[in-house]
Amino acid sequence: MISLDDTGVGLRYSWGAVDTISWADLGTLRSIEDGIPEALSEPMQPVWDGLTEAIRSAALTRLEIVQEILTGYRDGHPAFAREGEPRAPFGPGFGVSEHQQCIAMAKQLNLEAKFDRNLQRRVADGDLKSGGVSEQTIRRWVREFKRGGLHALIDGRALRPTNSYDRIDQHYRDAAIKVLDSLDGDRSTISIEEIKRQTDESPWIRRRLELLDSDQGLVGP
Repeated sequence: MISLDDTGVGLRYSWGAVDTISWADLGTLRSIEDGIPEALSEPMQPVWDGLTEAIRSAALTRLEIVQEILTGYRDGHPAFAREGEPRAPFGPGFGVSEHQQCIAMAKQLNLEAKFDRNLQRRVADGDLKSGGVSEQTIRRWVREFKRGGLHALIDGRALRPTNSYDRIDQHYRDAAIKVLDSLDGDRSTISIEEIKRQTDESPWIRRRLELLDSDQGLVGP
């Protein structure tokens, strides 16, 4: 908020745009409880605390992309400018339309993805359909950020209720199912520990563990 007078409230958004909203357009509070106005939106902190580190990282990466397009700065403000920012053509200072900026950003991200070994490995392993991102996707992120801020950039699947089974890697589930299918039914019981041991011995699972160790420098290439 940058001003408050008889005409209304002056606002400056993180991407630099300035707007004045009249008192008539501000709307009304939903309710007042114990003398305190009820929030017009749900608090972000409980949602954020319930996300995995990977989901948070993905949302913050999207936020950097959107903010660079809207403001020219990945952290959203000149006061937090990183080295080399603003970079052409991103931000309002280069006279490039938002649509063209999204196209340029998609090209840049796709070029970076080609040289990201970990990302390309995940694509090869089937964890990702593609390592790149389309300009339509980036335009959607921009629209959603304007509508709902950081909350709108969180992967919607992470916000839907799931059971513990859904959190298990699909490849691991497939390996475990193969172990169960191999049982001949002669034994009435088999320990969970034995099923887990056989699953862990799956060639695909062993390869995944070796790759993870390699990424962390625990084994040689």
